[in-house]
This record gives sequence, C-alpha cells and structure tokens, in this order.
Amino acid sequence: MADIARPLNRRSFLVTSGLATAVAVAGAPGPAH
Repeated sequence: MADIARPLNRRSFLVTSGLATAVAVAGAPGPAH
C-alpha cells in the first residue's frame, strides 16, 4: 500500500491492521497474551 501516507488511507490501513491483529489473536492456537 503506497497510499498509507495519505490521512484517509492511513486511517483505513490502521483500522484494517487492527482488525487483522484481532483476528490473528483470536485465531491463535496458544496463549496470545
């Protein structure tokens, strides 16, 4: 993503990263914390 430098795209990127992290943590087979 080369447009993450832009405010809106950067914000969307952060939101997407947050969701992806939440999914990864929820799907982790072992203790995520």
